[in-house]
Amino acid sequence: MTVTPMADRAPVTDNTVLVLVDLLNEFLEEGSRFDCPTGRAMVPALRELIATCRAAGIPIVYAIESHRPGMVDRGPTAAMLPHGDRIHLIGTPEVEVYAPLAPLAEDIIVTKRRHSAFYGTELEIILRRLKADTIIVAGVTAPICCESTVRDAAFRDLQVIYPADLNECNDLVAPNGSIVPREDVLRVVGAIIGFLYGRVTTSDALVREIASRAEGRTADLRLRDDRPCPPACSGGRFPGRRRPALPALLIPGEAPRYAAQTLTTEKRLTYAPLNTKPILFQLMEQTYSSIDP
Repeated sequence: MTVTPMADRAPVTDNTVLVLVDLLNEFLEEGSRFDCPTGRAMVPALRELIATCRAAGIPIVYAIESHRPGMVDRGPTAAMLPHGDRIHLIGTPEVEVYAPLAPLAEDIIVTKRRHSAFYGTELEIILRRLKADTIIVAGVTAPICCESTVRDAAFRDLQVIYPADLNECNDLVAPNGSIVPREDVLRVVGAIIGFLYGRVTTSDALVREIASRAEGRTADLRLRDDRPCPPACSGGRFPGRRRPALPALLIPGEAPRYAAQTLTTEKRLTYAPLNTKPILFQLMEQTYSSIDP
């Protein structure tokens, strides 16, 4: 069986959204009930990813789990956890986003009642409105809320990018009481996601990809402003006129390219994206080609 290489799957697109899962005090604050030290250790890398996404114009969604007193909105899984009758309580400091990762006013907050950020929430509606085709999932805990969100995204035909070093957890306790080391849990979660549900990568590689893509778009805008006007509009009848900005042909992984089309004479050189001349240029050529200079 052949599996598509992970590097070729789910690239960052113009319609990518960052979904941050349960970056709560209850997991990340030292000494908290579900204290996850390795989750706290990834905060600097998370901050870098968040800052890079902001700079690139990628929307950021914070998915936060919280419950009513009595766990009436939690379901039977509450009984499986210690203190299951009072975890992630609405209105408590425990369900606030960890201060170093706090959202800004323009970020989107989604409240969830189950592990998945999709189940029973407005996340799907928001992503549809944003025209999202790809999401980046990061947060805690990797084998529960993060993986549930990844699967639900894939079931909705979204491409998923999973930076493995930005999804963390603690050791798990197996049904027989044995301890399953965190490293084993993360390795299995990453293998499952990479095999079926998304692209597994690292935060460093992802930050470079996002930054490079953003720089490419900026360079494209500069090219549109700085390219010299072709002879058809710069000489003779239009001295000093600059070439109008035209769309570039953008291909993932490649620099922006402009298709050029040469007409029958040098004076009628023009540029057009995808070999299609703008109507305005055609009219200009028809008008002035019949006039004796």
